[in-house]
Amino acid sequence: MRPAGADAEGRARGGAALPRTAAASYLPLPFHYFGEVLMIPVAATRSVLVALALAPALVLASGCASMPKLPPKAGPEEVKVYDPSIGQFPPENYKAIGPIRVERPLGTAQSELILALRTEAAKLGADGIIIQRIGRTTEGAAEPDLTRDERAVAEALAIYYPPSQ
Repeated sequence: MRPAGADAEGRARGGAALPRTAAASYLPLPFHYFGEVLMIPVAATRSVLVALALAPALVLASGCASMPKLPPKAGPEEVKVYDPSIGQFPPENYKAIGPIRVERPLGTAQSELILALRTEAAKLGADGIIIQRIGRTTEGAAEPDLTRDERAVAEALAIYYPPSQ
């Protein structure tokens, strides 16, 4: 079978031969396949070891640099609460600090969960929180009989308002 636009010798109309795909090898010999994983032999040189050792530090440094360092608030009463599920939206010029999560025993009042979120946000210097979820969870450490305690959980996004410029 000839490729479209080729003559009997496998040349394209311009005269150059088309590559034959049946014998083409796409991987050079130093590569090895083990199932779905491509293995590339690499000598453990000092520069490779240094690069591998510094990679986690660079990831941590870049993650920490993105969170603003704000002075803590005096108390949770300084942190406003926004709940989009009931139509309470923050002003559009806010910036995110990061997620906050609190867990309390099942049966804790919703107001106590929100107060705990506000307290955590105040420690971060947040001007407000956007409620993302209030509910129950069975995450956490398993008991010796492999059961887990249900707990009340609340999650929010801590935000701040950048200074006007």
